[in-house]
Amino acid sequence: VFTQEVYEATVSEIAPVGTRVVQVGSWLPGAQRRIEFSIVAGNKGGQFRIDPFSGVITTGATLDAETRTDYTLTVGATSPSVILPLQQTSAKVIVRVLDANDNTPMIVAPQGVVRVDEHQPAGTWVTKVRAQDYDSGENGYVSYSLANADDVPFTVDHFTGEVSTTRALDYETERRTWRLLVRASDWGSPYRRQSEKVITVHVEDVNDNRPQFERIDCTGFIDRLTPLGSEVFTLSAVDFDQGNIISYRIVGGNDDRCFGLDSTTGVLTLACDLQDLMVSERILNVTATDGQHFADTLALRLQLVRQQNPSAHSWTVLDCREMGVAQRLAEQLSRAEKSNRQDDLISLLTPPMTGLNAHGPELLHVPLEVRVRENSDPGTLVLKIEAQDDDSGYPGHLVYVISSGNEESVFMMDLETGALTVAGLLDREKVARYNLNLTVYDLGKPQRSASRLVVVTLVDENDNAPNFDKPAYSFFLPENVANGTSVYELRAQDPDEGTNGVVTYSLATDTKDFRLDPVNGRLSVAWPLDHETHDVYELRVVATDGGARSAHAYVTIQVANINDCPPVFPTERSTAVRVPEDLPVGALVTLVTAHDPDSPRLRYTLMGGHEGIFELDADTAALRLAAKLDYETRPAYNITVRATDDGTPPLSASTHVIVQVVDVDENVHAPVFMKDVEQAQVLESAPPHTLVATFSAVDGDHNPADAAITYSLVGSEGR
Repeated sequence: VFTQEVYEATVSEIAPVGTRVVQVGSWLPGAQRRIEFSIVAGNKGGQFRIDPFSGVITTGATLDAETRTDYTLTVGATSPSVILPLQQTSAKVIVRVLDANDNTPMIVAPQGVVRVDEHQPAGTWVTKVRAQDYDSGENGYVSYSLANADDVPFTVDHFTGEVSTTRALDYETERRTWRLLVRASDWGSPYRRQSEKVITVHVEDVNDNRPQFERIDCTGFIDRLTPLGSEVFTLSAVDFDQGNIISYRIVGGNDDRCFGLDSTTGVLTLACDLQDLMVSERILNVTATDGQHFADTLALRLQLVRQQNPSAHSWTVLDCREMGVAQRLAEQLSRAEKSNRQDDLISLLTPPMTGLNAHGPELLHVPLEVRVRENSDPGTLVLKIEAQDDDSGYPGHLVYVISSGNEESVFMMDLETGALTVAGLLDREKVARYNLNLTVYDLGKPQRSASRLVVVTLVDENDNAPNFDKPAYSFFLPENVANGTSVYELRAQDPDEGTNGVVTYSLATDTKDFRLDPVNGRLSVAWPLDHETHDVYELRVVATDGGARSAHAYVTIQVANINDCPPVFPTERSTAVRVPEDLPVGALVTLVTAHDPDSPRLRYTLMGGHEGIFELDADTAALRLAAKLDYETRPAYNITVRATDDGTPPLSASTHVIVQVVDVDENVHAPVFMKDVEQAQVLESAPPHTLVATFSAVDGDHNPADAAITYSLVGSEGR
């Protein structure tokens, strides 16, 4: 919602582009980026601009009170909404343009380069200068003059603006390009306003020179034995007009085509056998042309002779009279170069009256960089621009503006004093520096200006705490991960500068199992992990900047169980159980349970082929009798029981259960080995059935059946 339905503001028509007019937003510039402003109507010519977030309206073009005195702008404000459609409202802004004496005669004609032919008589019309002044009365009357400091062969009519020559011009020896500084002045008061324009006049070359031979009156001889195709003579002619192409031709004395002439190079060659000619002399008439003019005819007089020793002489000898044409051409080119080599073709005259904008503004002692603390209050003075202009009157009056670089209009420049102040909210973390183009304009015509790029650097304050890229992190680690393994490299950003932005990391949770690097934030494993001991870690990590501001985040690490522990039976090798031979079927023989810290659920199986006599519960490990026992048939059983966990991959362990069948007929003594331990050695290359050892045991029963002893292996692993 706008704070006003209608805003009113005034601005002078001399205000340069970028001058602040009014602010329609209710926030400090730079304080928000949620509501966006725009000019939706009344700004067809682009005379005004609005900062989309601060709502500051500035001039976008030069204003002219003579053309339009007021503007009614419609400013819209939009606010995006996730729930509702796009929200928009508008307000009116009335801007009144204050009049100033600002019109200067403007020369509008001629445009481009003006051309005049050389050798035209004095008074030849060249062009007409025309200026426009939108002021009225005497302020709109215009007179003309030439402001060149050096004498120029041109003049301008003070009232009509017609430019004419004062003498004939020569393209070959004089200046070929003239730059005329034409001045248009009005008759206004209290100051005369005037403008100047450089009119370029090109002197056009006219083909007014004939080619001239460098050598004439040529006489000599040619040997009758001269071979065909031999070069006889080379013609050379010069044209004082620039750029003309000279060609040569024979105009007499060559009816029999005995000689040939290259029209481009001027080389004369022999084309016949001179021994066949009955004459003693040959006269050739040649000329040169530039396509329009012809040179005077040149006569080549050749005596046909037969030399005694032609090998020692040239075939042809011609003597000519030099005309000095080349020297004269060189002198002409030298004069032309001297006349056209200087580039200082214009020298401004001292203004005969006030109002001529002869000098531009000059900035004084403007620093390249200024520093201001972020969060400075609006109105804080940043810099005061000082400038001077040696002109008087309006051309010497200066106005100041920020031409560019003022993002979100957070700075303001006083139009008259040049004071640069803070106008909005400065935040170094958002914009660290502003490259402000500060410009001073005079009010002359044409308007002159001087600019300086000033870097406004914001001095950091520790107004930001570190910020983790996430408030919480969650990871899974296998319990068999190696010490030193990197879990994650935490990242906390602090946009402050210098030590205020240097972040160090620490663990607030007391644990020896993990380590946090204080510099790079790398969290790594520091102690062996065990799912069975500690399956979840809740770590609190802290990031602290150099100014003691801090932030924290939480790291949850779940230790994944790895099947690294096989089942373990209480007895490492075997268990011995004595059961009577009349034990009923289904009776419990023993429990063969194992323990596994990784897997609480184990599966048990019988190994070794005793499934018909015994049965084993796969879940409880209860070993039960499945068939009747008979001591006389088999007094002992060696049962292998395997326990397998449900891990991936599954691990297992085995144990042995020795079931001894007790004779129910007073068999009270068990066999006793003669030795508790038998030791034996066997070669690794021994074949099967090789004798390894002999065992001996005794039984104390008197009944021969009870005292009979049988032997069996209970732990050979099949070997």
